[in-house]
Amino acid sequence: MRPEIRPMTLGELLETGFQIVRAHARLMIGIGAMLYLPVALFGMALQGSLPDPAHMELANLVPAGTLLLGMLLYISIINPVVQVAMVHALCGIYLGREPTIGECWSRGRSLFMRVVGASLFYSLIVLVGFLLLVVPGIYAAVVLSLYVPILVMEDLAGMASLRRSRELIRGSFWRMVGVSVACMVLTLVLTAVVSSLLSAVPALDPLGEAMAQSAGTAFASAVFVAFYFDLRARSEAFDLERLAATAPAPRSPDAG
Repeated sequence: MRPEIRPMTLGELLETGFQIVRAHARLMIGIGAMLYLPVALFGMALQGSLPDPAHMELANLVPAGTLLLGMLLYISIINPVVQVAMVHALCGIYLGREPTIGECWSRGRSLFMRVVGASLFYSLIVLVGFLLLVVPGIYAAVVLSLYVPILVMEDLAGMASLRRSRELIRGSFWRMVGVSVACMVLTLVLTAVVSSLLSAVPALDPLGEAMAQSAGTAFASAVFVAFYFDLRARSEAFDLERLAATAPAPRSPDAG
């Protein structure tokens, strides 16, 4: 069943997120696994390279530090691609088609610099807000949080995507807070359940951790995109016909 674009209650937004992940688990979790599985393997290698505290020496810390730096660089480079790829997948799902993982990653790579730039602006604004007695940081984190769907759906980047997010959420601040908190709690529960199911066999620990994180990220992305459409439906009478007219054309996995 194709998800609807219409004003929704909090419960309907969360239910929509679950339905999308359940119906398109292979696509949504597969996109995330391409980030989280290597990270889980990095983590195992890092843990195995940590020296015994009783014999900790600088020379022993170098391999662990190198692995940690590599993992942080990998996450900072690939995570923005994952965010865009998931939103692109969701756009296709709303239009009644399921893009391939390759197509979604191609879209993510094509918007890499844009989403990295917007992410840096977002992080800087939130950080400054937290330095100004915390409350401004919380406010900024909430009202600017839809910049990735905006970047993908509306072809806005940098500060323009953040201003657009603030514009959409104006008047719906507490609804956004409720969506964020509920989504965070349910994501933690979903992650714990999936991880426990797949980590019963020790050899599958990295796979279990990666699948759990992928499922949680997919659910959160689906809820936030549903809320983005909810806000546009309320303020702009946005619907599937307008989405079809403005959505990016399908891209082949080999497209640059």
